[in-house]
Amino acid sequence: MPFQIRYKYRGKQCFEAADKYITDNNIVFDLIHAHFSWPSGYVAKRLNDKYEAPTILTIHENRAWLIEESKHNYIREVWKKVDGIIRVNQIDLDIIEKYNSALVSIPNGYSPSLYSGVSTIGARSKLGLRKNEQIIFSLGHLIERKGFLDLLNAVKLLNKKRNDFTLYIGAMAL
Repeated sequence: MPFQIRYKYRGKQCFEAADKYITDNNIVFDLIHAHFSWPSGYVAKRLNDKYEAPTILTIHENRAWLIEESKHNYIREVWKKVDGIIRVNQIDLDIIEKYNSALVSIPNGYSPSLYSGVSTIGARSKLGLRKNEQIIFSLGHLIERKGFLDLLNAVKLLNKKRNDFTLYIGAMAL
């Protein structure tokens, strides 16, 4: 199937699975908060239609992905129909506010004053890593667009020239 058809069908599948889970487990809720426009934003809006709970959408998409999404009617409909939108930066608000004025920016990040760093030696000791080990580390969802296959191919090529490093991949759950 063409990408867009599969992509749109995924939203329907996710809604049906979420609705079945809610029904099967007699879940009662007062608010729906979805992260990412598709498919979770779509699912949240469909759940709102059925259960009449206020719906908030946090849009985490990077700018390029957000601009691509804004070209599609089904994404813009999600933005229009949710009760409020949180965007993780301010620069993109103008893209979204055309569709929903209940919009606020809450940037991603953390307050460095609340967290203290750990020295490299201390971190390596705690994690059981050798003091002088060369490390390549990547963290993300194990999905194609994150480029982990490209990383593995690059490391395979690098390993032919040198083998004084270790690759660690931290997989995030979907």
